[in-house]
Formats: sequence, structure tokens, C-alpha cells
Amino acid sequence: PPRQTYVPQTLESPPLMQQALAQYPPQEPWMHAAVREQQQHQHDMLAHRQELLLLEQRRQHLIQQQREWQKQQQLLLQRQQQYELWDRRDQIQRQQLEHLEHYRQQHQYQQQALLRERTEQMQKQRLEQLQLYQYQQQQHQQLQQLQQQQQHHRQDQPEQWLQSSSRSSNSWRSQSGPKAFDVIQPGATTLVVRNVPRQYTQEEFVSQVCIDGQWDYFHLPYNILHKRILGYAFINFVSYDSAVAFQQKWNGQCLKGSSCRKPLNVAMAASQGWRDCLVRVKSRKVHHLAKSGYLPIIQKDGVWLSLPQILEEMAVLRASMSGGQASDEASDDEDTPDTPPEA
Repeated sequence: PPRQTYVPQTLESPPLMQQALAQYPPQEPWMHAAVREQQQHQHDMLAHRQELLLLEQRRQHLIQQQREWQKQQQLLLQRQQQYELWDRRDQIQRQQLEHLEHYRQQHQYQQQALLRERTEQMQKQRLEQLQLYQYQQQQHQQLQQLQQQQQHHRQDQPEQWLQSSSRSSNSWRSQSGPKAFDVIQPGATTLVVRNVPRQYTQEEFVSQVCIDGQWDYFHLPYNILHKRILGYAFINFVSYDSAVAFQQKWNGQCLKGSSCRKPLNVAMAASQGWRDCLVRVKSRKVHHLAKSGYLPIIQKDGVWLSLPQILEEMAVLRASMSGGQASDEASDDEDTPDTPPEA
């Protein structure tokens, strides 16, 4: 009977080997050892192949993990760059906002300063207007009181008032204006012009007689009560030569539109300088003279001073004087044409 061959159960033999063993069974015991060695070698080879496969799989897995890690690193780097870009943008925006806030604060501070300045100017203007209004009210009240006193005085003593007025008118006719000197002394610049026609206004007289640039003060005294001029005028020139030239030109001449019964009499005034003339005008009557158009004219650099500037000049002159006696003496006489003041 054929002998049974030994085939190990742990490892399967290759089909060719099985066929060979089936056809040619080993006759000697040593052949069984060779078969076992070959089978063991095959088993080791299979185990080694399996290990190689496992190692290759592990290597592939590690390579894939490395690639994924590189991708994650790139994503992280891109995110970091994006975050840095956002940080820069935020920083630039913060700087711009800080600059805008600083500019807004400066603009707001400038607006507040301008508003405060405008408010102060408006308050000053209102205060000046209020003071001027109060001053005008006081002047108006004083004028009304003076007129009432004069009316009461005339009603109480009509005969005495008529006699005094006639005597004063006679004295006025005899004097025919303020005291003056026919010969102009060297250095004198203020002249008095007498026999001015009553129909002339101050502007008409200035436009016809005075030459621009040669004089700095002009005043045609006006009677507020009787609403008429007193018939004489004061002119202060910038130089002695201008005053002499004016006297030579207009002394004994007649104005246009006048009857020429009394020609102009130009002579040197007793008071010299426009300040001495201005200080004799009483400040409480300046507003009435301005309304009537007979405010003293002061010319500086070819420009006529306004009413507030004239009041300021009068205040400075009055402050420089002791007591202001000259101003009171002259202005009280302006309302009475019978006793004209001396310039």
C-alpha cells in the first residue's frame, strides 16, 4: 500500500509541491527533513513579506501624515499672515481714527474760541449801545429840563427877558462875532471866519471854502434852541502858510448865493489848535449837533472822524485838563447867540 506523507498543518504547501509529493512520495527519512526545512523557509518568507507589507503600509501612512502636517503648516502660516495683515489694517485704522479725533478736538476748540470771541464782541457792542442809549437819554432829559426851565423863566419874567435879549442883540451887532486879530502871528494855525451867511450849512461852507488836505478841524457854531448858525466859523490849518494863504484868498470875499452886504472877515482866533477849539464844545450837546448836521469836523489823513471817535477825543482832552473849565464855559454860550464864545 502506498505510504502516507506528512504534511504540516500550520503552513499550507504550494500546490506544485503537494502534487510532487503526491506523485513521488519520499522514500527516505532525510527527505522529510528537507521538506520541513523548505516549508519552514517558505513560512519565514511569508512572514517576512507580511512584515515588509506592514512596514510599507506604515511608511505610506507616515508619508500621508507628513503631507497632511505640511498642509496644516501651510494653512497655519497663511492664517498667521492673514492675521498679521488684519492687525496692520486695524493699527492703520486706529491711527487714522486717532488723527481724526485729534483734528475734531482741535476744530471744536477753535469753534469754541471763535464763539467765545464773538460772544464777547456782541456783549461789548451791546454794552456800548446801552451806554450810548443811556447817555442819549440823559442828554435828552437834560435838554428837556433846560427848555422847561427857560420856558418857566420866560413866563415868570417876560419883560426882563425881553430887555436882556435886546441888550444882548445890540452887543452882538456891535461885536459881530468872536474876538479875533486881523494880523496872523507867526506859528498860528487857527482862524475865525465871520459874516458867514445864515442860509449856509456846514457841509456847503466846507465844500466851497475849505481845501482838502490843508485843514484838520472845522466848526460852524450852531444854536440848538433857535436852530440857526451863529454867523462865524473856526478853521484850524495844518500849517501857518496854509492859514495865511486862506486869509489872503477869502478875506473880504463873498460866498456864492449871498447878498455880499457883509463880506467874509478872516482873522486869527484867540485859541489856537483844534484841541483848544474842541475842548470848548460841551459833550452833552454833541449828539444834538450831530443830528442837526453841525458836529465839529476833525479830519485825520483825509478821513472825517465819526461821532464815537470825537467823543473819545473829547474825553481824552477833558481828562488831560484840570476840572474841564474851558469846556463848560464855551458850550453854555453856544445856545445863546447874543454872547458868542471866543475860540
